[in-house]
Amino acid sequence: MKPISSIISAIALSLGISASAATAPEVIKFDNGPEISIYKPSEPNGAAVLICPGGGYQKKCIDKEGYLFAPYFNDQGITLAVLDYRLPAGDATLPVGDAYTALEYLHENASRLNLNPDKIGIMGGSAGGHLAAQVAVTAPEKFAPKFQILLYPVVSMVDMSLAHRGSRERLLGDKAGDRETMLRHSPNLLVTPDTPEAFLVLTADDTIVDPENSMAYARALGQNGVGCELHMFAHGPHGFGANEVPFRQVWLDALTQWLNTTVLNK
Repeated sequence: MKPISSIISAIALSLGISASAATAPEVIKFDNGPEISIYKPSEPNGAAVLICPGGGYQKKCIDKEGYLFAPYFNDQGITLAVLDYRLPAGDATLPVGDAYTALEYLHENASRLNLNPDKIGIMGGSAGGHLAAQVAVTAPEKFAPKFQILLYPVVSMVDMSLAHRGSRERLLGDKAGDRETMLRHSPNLLVTPDTPEAFLVLTADDTIVDPENSMAYARALGQNGVGCELHMFAHGPHGFGANEVPFRQVWLDALTQWLNTTVLNK
């Protein structure tokens, strides 16, 4: 099997992105099991994204919703840290705790990694989007993400018409039917005016995660005066991640503009 750095370089070239941006990562393994792979740009601008791959809390789509985003971010001078978190198996504290650990590491090592703590954000797709949003609304202030990027996220754990049942059951285990537990893990119900700004992208005909999850989160952000940009395309598969889809360049261009306006030029 080819090393992931070679695969990323090949994909970068095919997409017209600088292959030099796709370098081998620095891998940090934490004592309790999780790890992060840090992809550093040749000319860092201080911004960083911690990305949480999806997979319904059953697996991790760590390529298309993780490593393969390295060329895109690095080409803009943004450091990408891919989180290989522990699957919950009913213990919701595991993935959230792993994301906290990774964010705290990025903050504590900001100088070495050429990062600006005020420009460290979080990203995730599907169940990884739930993890990213949950962290965005609950993380301690000292290492809370300053922005969030969510791809077709799972959001509600309490609304039975919206909840992705597999994700909920694997995350919450024997407490999946407990209302208070579901409420505590529904990011749309935990938004405050201090929640970081968000960029969301999804498709209207997503048959895996109801698009209303993203809409509910966007409404909650708006009701709390938090900036939110949402892009919903008419047709497309769930879980497209970094894969080629007809609207790929459109949503990435929109994200680039949002990053420039919301993060990089602040």
